[in-house]
Amino acid sequence: MAKLITKQELSSLLQTNPSHVVLLDVREPSEYTSSDLPAIHSSAHNIPINTLKEAFHLNDTEFKNKYGFEKPKPTDSIVCYCKLGGRAQKATDTLAELGYENVRCFKGSASEWWSN
Repeated sequence: MAKLITKQELSSLLQTNPSHVVLLDVREPSEYTSSDLPAIHSSAHNIPINTLKEAFHLNDTEFKNKYGFEKPKPTDSIVCYCKLGGRAQKATDTLAELGYENVRCFKGSASEWWSN
């Protein structure tokens, strides 16, 4: 079962220490670049849910070449989000199955982040 993080907890984390969390947007690239619900933070990285498992099976060099950032270590703090929360929960579970110990799901995702 996915560990959850609230909007308030994530907001605080991103304000105080954005470099200490890997923020994964698991939506499709067209959703990620949408002006309707853009990435929730400039540090977010897009790896669509349907390629997540494959991505995390790449070696470190292949991962960096494909996605443009360092492959997270199994002990790194990772937060997954999507549009409504379903894909983020699946991504969190997938990463936990792959041995990632500190991965959380922002269940409210982009919809909650951008709501008033």
